[in-house]
Amino acid sequence: MKILASLLVVFAVVFGCAGEVNAEPNILSDGSVETTILLTPEFAVDISEFADTGEIILNVKFENTGSQFHGVKWVYEDYDYENKITPDPVEVYEKYADERRFYIYILDEDGKKLDIKSMTVTSNDDFILPHGITEKYDDRFVVEVLDIDELASFSSSLKAKIETTLRLSSPELVAEKNYELDVWADLSAPGEPIIITLPTIQETTTPEPTPSEIIPTEEPVKEIPNWVKDIFEFYSSGSIGDSELIGALQYLIKEGIIKV
Repeated sequence: MKILASLLVVFAVVFGCAGEVNAEPNILSDGSVETTILLTPEFAVDISEFADTGEIILNVKFENTGSQFHGVKWVYEDYDYENKITPDPVEVYEKYADERRFYIYILDEDGKKLDIKSMTVTSNDDFILPHGITEKYDDRFVVEVLDIDELASFSSSLKAKIETTLRLSSPELVAEKNYELDVWADLSAPGEPIIITLPTIQETTTPEPTPSEIIPTEEPVKEIPNWVKDIFEFYSSGSIGDSELIGALQYLIKEGIIKV
């Protein structure tokens, strides 16, 4: 099986299939070959962040319960007893390549399909790969499961659950409008469509600054030093001349006690 896995990797690179799922086929004891395909996953829609980010959050859950409506399923290519030919595992793997993907479909309230080419879909992890439209369904966004082995289990008692998150955005998504979202895989029935009404996008406005009122404050009155007062008294009695008085006046101007 290690050699087969290596061949699958080489085949994927050579034929441009790198990045596809890794559901390694198994050759059974009767010569038949089995591989895994994806069934429609469960999903829920969260629009709580749309007003801020313009994105719709899609929570997707895969559960290996054997249900026909979500999870995974084994498919088989029988051994050719008449010609004694074992099916080629690589061919079996490639045959079901489309069945390892699921699709996102969005319809507006008027029954109009969104232009899927304008949509941006991102994943929060490396488990799934959103890669645009597919030729098979040109009005749906295709999402590929990168490691379907995580969903598959040989033990029926193991109920494996894997959850992942997708974020959807498009200029065609309009606030306060109704949309129908659906998700499904090729070989299983679609899930129940979910109807949402998108909230109003919050406009972020920067408040204008309020002009602060400037209240004039009175400057404190500076006192005239006693020695200056004495000079004025000495000058009035004739004890000193003009130069001493002028010096005292210059001091008062310099200190701002007298404003010229």
